[in-house]
Amino acid sequence: MCQRSVFSGLIISGIFYYLSSSAVVESIPKLPFLDVEFSSIESLRFFLLILYVGTGVIAWYFSHRAVKILSSIEDNRVEMAVSKYPCIIVSNFGVRLCLAAALVGMGIVILFQIFNDNYFYIIFLTLIVYPPFYMTLENGKEIYDWGNSELERKDS
Repeated sequence: MCQRSVFSGLIISGIFYYLSSSAVVESIPKLPFLDVEFSSIESLRFFLLILYVGTGVIAWYFSHRAVKILSSIEDNRVEMAVSKYPCIIVSNFGVRLCLAAALVGMGIVILFQIFNDNYFYIIFLTLIVYPPFYMTLENGKEIYDWGNSELERKDS
């Protein structure tokens, strides 16, 4: 679920970037899964922002849950196998840096597009948009380090 939420966040930010890059929006797209129509591009942008933050919170919740489950495992071999389960957030520094740039950076771009020059709202809402994906990536780092620290212990 965490990985799906991260991919959803990337897709939402991509859609938003596409909508922001077009100079004139001739018709506002309808969301196919929710059957929702929007009256203005601003309402669509605000909805995407809420959806974006929601996917971040879901990703953080499931990554936090994964850390708790991993820490509750008593058998070292099972613990090691679980920490090596492939997930996009359980990766090295370079991949996490690219994800942070894509997820957090696009969240801030979304805020700038919605609130133009109102820096108070941008700074305030950055404190809401930034933490869920940041904490998700930190939990992924903890799991990644967990698996690699076990390898270091075996080497020494």
